[in-house]
Amino acid sequence: MADLSNGPDNLAEMNLPPCFRAFLIDAAGNIARLVSLVANDDLEASDLAQAMAAGHAVDLWDGVRFIGHIDMLSDAY
Repeated sequence: MADLSNGPDNLAEMNLPPCFRAFLIDAAGNIARLVSLVANDDLEASDLAQAMAAGHAVDLWDGVRFIGHIDMLSDAY
């Protein structure tokens, strides 16, 4: 068995590339769809997720790290 005692203490220290995912949430609170996002950082991923919030709320994740929740955008202006 491999000795991992000298490895990183947490996932943030592993320098893994981002793995952004947007979970589109319907009005009943259920996951309607999962979308993988290609982005360089949290800000770019958040901008992409914001664009998906028409008709759905969006939960944005980078792997197991929760980034944030975006409420469903209203159709009214």
